[in-house]
Amino acid sequence: MVALFALAFSCGDDDGPAASADASSDAAERDARGTDARDTGVAEDAHVPAPLNECNDPALQRLPCCWEASNAGRTEKEWAIRSVAIAEPVGIANDVIRTILQDGLDDGDRGETDVVWLLRLQADTDTLVTGFGCRDGYRFPFRFSNRGRGCAGDRPEWAPIELAATIEGDVLRSEAAADVLVVPLPDAGDPPPELRVRHLRLVSATLTEDATCVGTRVNARRWAYGEPPSEATGFLTVADTSAQVLGAAGGTSLCMFVAGTECIGDERTWPRPPNARCDETTCTDGCDPSAEPAGTCNAWRFAAAFAASGVEIE
Repeated sequence: MVALFALAFSCGDDDGPAASADASSDAAERDARGTDARDTGVAEDAHVPAPLNECNDPALQRLPCCWEASNAGRTEKEWAIRSVAIAEPVGIANDVIRTILQDGLDDGDRGETDVVWLLRLQADTDTLVTGFGCRDGYRFPFRFSNRGRGCAGDRPEWAPIELAATIEGDVLRSEAAADVLVVPLPDAGDPPPELRVRHLRLVSATLTEDATCVGTRVNARRWAYGEPPSEATGFLTVADTSAQVLGAAGGTSLCMFVAGTECIGDERTWPRPPNARCDETTCTDGCDPSAEPAGTCNAWRFAAAFAASGVEIE
């Protein structure tokens, strides 16, 4: 991925990404002993750094969002997603998925072979390029999968996608993508499981620091997602999520997390049935499984807030 989105995942509710981002931050602050740091912003566990601590590489990265390259004056503005707070579907807005993804993003930041989700705005063509990427280690530029030197283990479907996008004032927005965004997840599987987001759309992302930051790093385990919080939407289909098995989650399919049960039989009976419909070319939300024949609703709406910081991409 995520080229959509840096990641702390929420517990999810019906209030949308803004509320979920708050819940996400609270969950991300609980340390391994169950300490809750919401009152002070600092977990009591001695292993958790203080707020506004140094970034992963303080010699290279700069607060407030651990940026590595300023976007000031650049025609091509480039970011790496540092954190994502999933609001929908609620079945994957939980601590298990949050931890898998955030750990992957953190390792990718360090140049290890995990989740790196990149964004590049080509202002001269109003094109936003986003997708999975990698780099050789700290102090090296990032690169997109399947472009240039590519990344280890590249698969064709990991290639970045393009969206029509513009910056209006300090807000970045895009149209919905025609192609499917595919981001491999950190897992021992070969090939690894993937997050497949159809019709990804960047609803809004408020930029700061000469378009260098989306959101800020609060401390080592918490991100803020801008004001108002950034929002990206899309769709996850039953078929796509059923095919993704998370070894790090005991061999559970991504679909089972989303639906709350094994994704077999009449989807109208699942604890969290699909609420959208996708065909070969389009997706629409608002599908009511209680009012439609079995098999009509075959996807879930995806919504998430994210934080990102300026980087250099080959």
